[in-house]
Amino acid sequence: MVIRDAHSLGIGLRAARLKAGLTQAELAERSGVSRRTIINVENGHSAGEIGRIITIARALGLVMVLEEASNTGDVGIDLKWGDL
Repeated sequence: MVIRDAHSLGIGLRAARLKAGLTQAELAERSGVSRRTIINVENGHSAGEIGRIITIARALGLVMVLEEASNTGDVGIDLKWGDL
């Protein structure tokens, strides 16, 4: 999934959380952030620091890859399962 803004980042993280069978509270505990932070990020209100977002992604077994999109020249972030 290519992340173009805070909203699509939230959608991607929520989808990964649900796929993992975790509640927001369980993900908060696993990633060491508050449930409120999880809620804010999932709703596209990720004004928080990128470090917290990366921590949440890692707790879901995701890595974030910054790469240039080949057909548009836009830069996006791609969420992928597993380690690179």
